[in-house]
Amino acid sequence: MAKKRLIEKEDAYAPTRKARHEPDWREWFLGTYAKYWYVLACLFVDLAVFYEVRRTGFGGWAVPFIALVLAVGLQAILYLRIWPRSEKEEEEPMEEEDFL
Repeated sequence: MAKKRLIEKEDAYAPTRKARHEPDWREWFLGTYAKYWYVLACLFVDLAVFYEVRRTGFGGWAVPFIALVLAVGLQAILYLRIWPRSEKEEEEPMEEEDFL
């Protein structure tokens, strides 16, 4: 029987591929998991604020919407205080290799 040759090629993407950082459980919990729960809690608070202000009957529909806009603004400010955008996220756009 004939022996088959094994052709080896270098990985063309090896120099450009970035090392992936796998977060530990604490980084994942505070960085990913807690964000989703924060958003869900904010949605619940937004609904509660809107319907409670609407239930009082004060000011028709304008006052509940103003209260809702204020609540969403405060929640967005609080979100950015808890999880500020890092310079790394702003500078480096996602590349196709990041998804592979």
